[in-house]
Amino acid sequence: MINFLIGFFTCATIGCALFVYVKIAEAKAKAKRMYAQTHFLKTEMEYWQAIKRGEKTFEVRKNDRNFKLHDIVYLQKTVCGIYTGMELPPKEIVYILYGGVFGIDKDYCVFQLK
Repeated sequence: MINFLIGFFTCATIGCALFVYVKIAEAKAKAKRMYAQTHFLKTEMEYWQAIKRGEKTFEVRKNDRNFKLHDIVYLQKTVCGIYTGMELPPKEIVYILYGGVFGIDKDYCVFQLK
């Protein structure tokens, strides 16, 4: 009986610690989303389809919207600049390379989407 109780308390303690860890991770993720901006970006069909297929995971854009990590991006399919009504599910910006280095104009940025 004592072994059972010790085992129960050990499992309960581990379970409680795991629960607390999960709740902390959820709170951190929620905090990131609270400060994230949402961007709706027109994307020409060729590039939109490459992202949809998973071949392209980045965007090169003029940084006139102040893109930041964890911002949410909706890529809207356009043909010759005209919106077709189609858009990809939301993507999160997980990496940003700001311009001014590697030959990228200082007004532009390259960001990775996930």
